[in-house]
Amino acid sequence: MALGPMLPDMVPNLPIRNVAAGVLLAMLVFFAFGGALENDFVRFDDDDYVFENAKVSQGLTGAGLRWALTTGHAANWHPLTWLSHMADVELYGLRPAGHHGTSVLLHALNAMLLFAVLAILAERIKSPWFRRLVAWWFLLSVVAWSLGVRRFL
Repeated sequence: MALGPMLPDMVPNLPIRNVAAGVLLAMLVFFAFGGALENDFVRFDDDDYVFENAKVSQGLTGAGLRWALTTGHAANWHPLTWLSHMADVELYGLRPAGHHGTSVLLHALNAMLLFAVLAILAERIKSPWFRRLVAWWFLLSVVAWSLGVRRFL
């Protein structure tokens, strides 16, 4: 069976209030975490992951791609995180504001996506407890340092 005919049944039309709420949520994310754009890198993990990492600080290269796909550096295997940091270096150099901006943007997009999924589920699950759980979810995020990007990839 083709995916196309099933898709409209799986994704109901979201009311305009849900779309507006998603946009408002993204604006709140930028309001809450936009101050991170003024922060410097932190010496918690940013040094190991970004500004003192020889592979990442070179930006996107063939050798960097191979390294990202095969390394266990910092006791983790997360190639999308490495590639995201390398792309940030290509775009912003080693200026922290750009790296923090990527984290804030990814957080806003993920918050909107999660809100859309949970809005669909809330329509199907008519429990006030589920709605409370959804509300609390958005209070439990970390985007204040550039390493926060790995949680969204």
